[in-house]
Amino acid sequence: MNMEITPGMRFGRLTVVSELPERYHKQIVWRCACDCGNATDVPSHNLRSGRVRSCGCLRREHTASMQAGRALGVARKTALRVDGTAIDSILSTRKLNRNNRTGVRGVSILPDGRFRAGIMLRHVRHELGVFDTLAAAAAARREAEKTMYDPILKGAVPSEKDH
Repeated sequence: MNMEITPGMRFGRLTVVSELPERYHKQIVWRCACDCGNATDVPSHNLRSGRVRSCGCLRREHTASMQAGRALGVARKTALRVDGTAIDSILSTRKLNRNNRTGVRGVSILPDGRFRAGIMLRHVRHELGVFDTLAAAAAARREAEKTMYDPILKGAVPSEKDH
């Protein structure tokens, strides 16, 4: 399946303009015009295989996009922190971890059937205690969220009055 390359054919952002007299590893080299306005010389096998699809502008755009995404991610992480706490990690709308067996965030079941409740704040785990029932452990967790998370959330999440 050796496709014939002719002037006018398109490969990605490249349009074949003319065949050059020199060879590269016995391959015909083609002068191509890129959509961005630059010209580049590409061996036949690189055009056919799709290895070369632009003059290099595609890679530069991709790199710039990746760098912008990283910068946005850093800015987003910084914006979502209040007093060293990641706001998105303490919101009640956050999904439960898939390995949560109790259905209550911060409550785990012990081998003896009792329930341990805890809460994380600023990378420190605060143990709330061990309870005989899930309802008691869940209540302790809710109370801890009110006392520990609500003051942070009130300062970070705009209220209805702010709109």
